[in-house]
Amino acid sequence: MLRKINSILTIPIYILFAAHLILMSGLLTGFVGFNPDFKIISFTLAALVLVHALFGIYFAFERIFLKKRGQKVYPKENKIFRVQMISGIAMLILVLLHTTAYGYTNAEGIFVLRDPSVFYYITECLLALSVCAHSAVSVPRMAITFGLIKEGKGLLKIVKVSMAVFTLVFIFAVIVFSSYYLPSILGGIL
Repeated sequence: MLRKINSILTIPIYILFAAHLILMSGLLTGFVGFNPDFKIISFTLAALVLVHALFGIYFAFERIFLKKRGQKVYPKENKIFRVQMISGIAMLILVLLHTTAYGYTNAEGIFVLRDPSVFYYITECLLALSVCAHSAVSVPRMAITFGLIKEGKGLLKIVKVSMAVFTLVFIFAVIVFSSYYLPSILGGIL
């Protein structure tokens, strides 16, 4: 039951993530101006991701406890679980850095943009990689949880589609980050 609730929770996370990605991509590339309402999407997304992470931590401890009690845990599932766990931990750390990557609101309520740096460029690309890796292995498991596919039957197809979609999302994110960060970084070097 908790797994189904957590899977249902990921639906608004993906919707808000897509909105955040599109709006912030527009902002970073200059197609959209800053709007304080963007923060509502960001904070709601952060809150849902935190709840999702708490579920994930619970499931991780539950799995570790089952393994210690000698219950069978399948090697193929272990690999997927490890990717989910490692990418989830990486996301939590990188999201904290992401919240400080672009700027801050000063005492007068004005958003001040930070100068781009190599450090934040690398952390943003790593965040995109961890989100996409986590999502690529999680979407097929979510499809199983919702009963859309059975274990083994149709799983390979959805894994391939999931990997392709999140590879494209990653490439898009890196292009956007590169268009924002690299001119300043390379301009400072040249």
